[in-house]
Amino acid sequence: MKRIPPSIGITGGPGCGKSTAAQCLARAGFDVVDTDALARQAVEPGRPAAAAIRREFGPQFFAADGHLHRDSLARLVFSDESARLRLNAIIHPEVRALWKSAAARSADADRPCAIIIPLLFESGLDNEFSAIACVGCSPSTQRLRLRARGWDDDMIQKRIAAQWPLEEKCRRATHVIWNDGSLEILQYQVDRLARAIETLQEKPGLQNPET
Repeated sequence: MKRIPPSIGITGGPGCGKSTAAQCLARAGFDVVDTDALARQAVEPGRPAAAAIRREFGPQFFAADGHLHRDSLARLVFSDESARLRLNAIIHPEVRALWKSAAARSADADRPCAIIIPLLFESGLDNEFSAIACVGCSPSTQRLRLRARGWDDDMIQKRIAAQWPLEEKCRRATHVIWNDGSLEILQYQVDRLARAIETLQEKPGLQNPET
């Protein structure tokens, strides 16, 4: 049976450092796919998701050139659970198709791949990966980082509440990376993770049947 390079799901709470951990994985030889970037791509003018958002939420969330006012829409959906679920139903299928295509390209190139998915567990994607790493940090560090993005306390609370508790994500993950310290400590943890999974094959059912 032909070995398929491992794919890792990277998740964690907002402000915990998922993207930074993924950059460390890139230095360790992994291809990295950020689903937040794919979500921005999915709503560009002319894309099916952008048209669906316009129909569902109205033209007031779009600029004259067709670009989505992401901040305005975010204020709505993080204050209205129904609106957030409707938006996710539009964007998530297209984003999933994009990251699965990227992971397949990495596998074809015989390269391991890391996919950053903030709502990995919430979306029921546990079985899509060889391993899942949850990036966490203390609540005080998390809030400091989110305030540095310009978020006020109300937005911070709404964004955190929109996801599963970090403790539950850490419990379900196969690996935990704690990102309260320096970049050097983070890189050390990521390098250990990369070594631990470098011989992994995909889970049963995701194997390549070719010999």
